[in-house]
Amino acid sequence: MSLKAIRLARYKRLQDAAANNPPLRSGETGEAVESLQQALIDLGFEMPISTRKTGFPDGIYGKETASVIMKFQARERLQQDGVAGRVTLGRLDEIFARIQARDQAQFQADILLPPPMRKFNGS
Repeated sequence: MSLKAIRLARYKRLQDAAANNPPLRSGETGEAVESLQQALIDLGFEMPISTRKTGFPDGIYGKETASVIMKFQARERLQQDGVAGRVTLGRLDEIFARIQARDQAQFQADILLPPPMRKFNGS
């Protein structure tokens, strides 16, 4: 499976994990984990341990990240195993691809539509 949402698709490691080659799980570190953590935060999941030092995700797939993945999986009615593989990343990608499409449509509407007619007080 190929990820579509830019924020996820740009990381080869996330692309590999979305193909279960292998999935992301506890013990892994790096930019792909950081991106995953930020995506979860952006969906409203709190990660106080992972953001404690700098206010930004730390890129460490520890107990908190696994727990938040399970909360996401429960919310989306997926198997709750704390692992980010094909199904979990696929669902996350669907959510962000939809948000991305909505934002692109709004941007295009904002720049392509003419401004509203304005009444001027002319002298």
